[in-house]
Amino acid sequence: MMRMPPIQPCAIRERADAGRSFMKRRRLPILALLGTAVTTLACAKPPVVVPATRDAAIEIDGAYGDWDGQFTRIDAKRSVGLGLAHDDANLYISLVTRDLGVQTLLRRAGFTLWLDPAGGQRKKIGLRVAPIDDEENHAEPGEEITPRIEIVRDGAEYGYQLANPGPDAAVDAKTSHNADVIAYEFRLAMKGPLAESLPGSGIGIAPGAKLGIGVVTEKLPDPTGSRPLRIEEVRTWVVGDLGTRD
Repeated sequence: MMRMPPIQPCAIRERADAGRSFMKRRRLPILALLGTAVTTLACAKPPVVVPATRDAAIEIDGAYGDWDGQFTRIDAKRSVGLGLAHDDANLYISLVTRDLGVQTLLRRAGFTLWLDPAGGQRKKIGLRVAPIDDEENHAEPGEEITPRIEIVRDGAEYGYQLANPGPDAAVDAKTSHNADVIAYEFRLAMKGPLAESLPGSGIGIAPGAKLGIGVVTEKLPDPTGSRPLRIEEVRTWVVGDLGTRD
């Protein structure tokens, strides 16, 4: 069974006692480590995600093995990691979680990946991703699919549904899941509109800029049973420093 790659704590906070942390990693499996050793994440400011250096283009296939060691934890309480990379033309984002509550939100409600080209927390350009268990977007365990995506602007409730995201389009995306992990991969063109029919839908950034990235899950549908699920939504922002490469 493939293990989830280690997720780094907040990038602006130094890890205390690196030697003891190493010994913990030697004793505990990675899956256990994610649930214990980094639960004390506390950042006064949004975490800064440093893009990975890539010698070749990233294949968008919904897998996360090639992001090993390049995730930053973005939720103080739960195992949710975000990876970031870019080349001269594209921005690459990977989102992974092994938290069962967050997985329920992604399966049943979906989420929006917000981008603020000014490096803040404004909902300027968003990719609203349909839930995995949606009838038109359903994925079986181990299956890689292209999720249904809407492009939205300025925090709008409704957006423009992408007809053909893929390798030749401005947006490419894949998701996959198994018993332990749900993973997403995105490729976004940094110049030009993300949706040809939606003017102003481009990110409009270049290498060297700072980009605000928000992950916001949607609310669960109204429960029908007598014991409704109550799961805290994910509402977190990070800063992608495109001027720094690891």
